[in-house]
Amino acid sequence: RGDRADKRAITDSRRINLIAKETVAMAEQPAPPEGGHQMISAEFLVNDVEANLEFFERLGFPRRFIDKPDATGRVPRASLTAGQMGKIWIRRAADCEIRPSPSINIFFWIDGGPDGLIAYRKKLADSGVPVTAIIDEHGLPNFNVTTPDGYSIAFFTQYVPPGKPPVVLVR
Repeated sequence: RGDRADKRAITDSRRINLIAKETVAMAEQPAPPEGGHQMISAEFLVNDVEANLEFFERLGFPRRFIDKPDATGRVPRASLTAGQMGKIWIRRAADCEIRPSPSINIFFWIDGGPDGLIAYRKKLADSGVPVTAIIDEHGLPNFNVTTPDGYSIAFFTQYVPPGKPPVVLVR
């Protein structure tokens, strides 16, 4: 049994180290290669563009573009800016097209480390946006919000290396 426990501990340690390395690679912001990908854009299919636009603005994303209202008087499409390289598109769609999935995660980086993340979460909560507790997942502190149509959006900050104190969880 001792050999089996030792092998499992080594396997667990390697897995944790691999996850930590992948997490750091995800958080790093390398310069894009020449002719490479300069921007990321996420599109949310929604029932009500105006409600989602207001929600994303409460999260701090500035308006970028708003379509003129259509024949029903409703806005069919809008977009917001997400940092220097991101765009969020919101498009009205039929109910059958709106399919939030727990297997797709959209993360936005928050500057300022764990203190910046805690302050941003508090700002959202104080403005009435429902937020989850901060969790320290693989050394990346993060929390989630849910859009009016059920999409999960996470906010995270810098990697906390092993041996450093973990982020104090905020509920």
